[in-house]
Amino acid sequence: MSTYIKLYGIPRSCTNLVKLLFHNNFSNVTILSNVLGWKHGNHPEAVDWSGKDWDPINNPEGVSPSDFVSTDIFNSIKQTYEEGRMKYVVCVKDPYSWLVSYSKYEARESLISRSILSFKGINRKKLVEYISLWNDRHRNWSELLKDNPNATMIRYEDILKNADSTLSAIAIFFDLEKIDEVIMPKFNLSRNPEAVGKLPKQEGKSFNKTDYYLNKKYLEYFNNDDLKIINDNIDHKLISYFGYELI
Repeated sequence: MSTYIKLYGIPRSCTNLVKLLFHNNFSNVTILSNVLGWKHGNHPEAVDWSGKDWDPINNPEGVSPSDFVSTDIFNSIKQTYEEGRMKYVVCVKDPYSWLVSYSKYEARESLISRSILSFKGINRKKLVEYISLWNDRHRNWSELLKDNPNATMIRYEDILKNADSTLSAIAIFFDLEKIDEVIMPKFNLSRNPEAVGKLPKQEGKSFNKTDYYLNKKYLEYFNNDDLKIINDNIDHKLISYFGYELI
């Protein structure tokens, strides 16, 4: 029987990578992205089994569960959820690096915006708005992590430091069978198809993530005023809970 794991994470946090790593490195695991609710949204108190809130950005009018999963698997997922056996993973990234990534992500449709942000790094006009989004999502997910013994987090930086050790800890937590040694993708991943069993593809381009993230090269984009805005608006308790520090 497959172990179902519901995935959460703010956009640009590492949900695509985690889905691929789990699929490739664990036996009998099925990752649920938008099934049960939007993977980038808050964890709902109760699942809307009609699927209306499963993809609010791409399909604001609602979708059908059949867009994501077959009837047999849907019924199996529903039974797992109702019996309290659903597993949950929250994907987390350092909020400072996330602010840079999300600024560029939001500007992806505009060539001018992308050009500006390639120098500025962050969208200062929306900095407070982005921090509010980070607070809201992570506050909700922290409650899930505290209240549900079947929920855990995975930090992007820990994957970069030692993917094998990080996934070994997940395997122990969920009692999963893991392959001997984890192999990380060599290239960036494309946008994740959200249907069950569909995996993101590698784009054929990459950059030195270890140097950029682990050596915190992204901090070069922030000035003192930016840091003050972040410190004044971000939830300090959440920063600490997820294992990060204020700059």
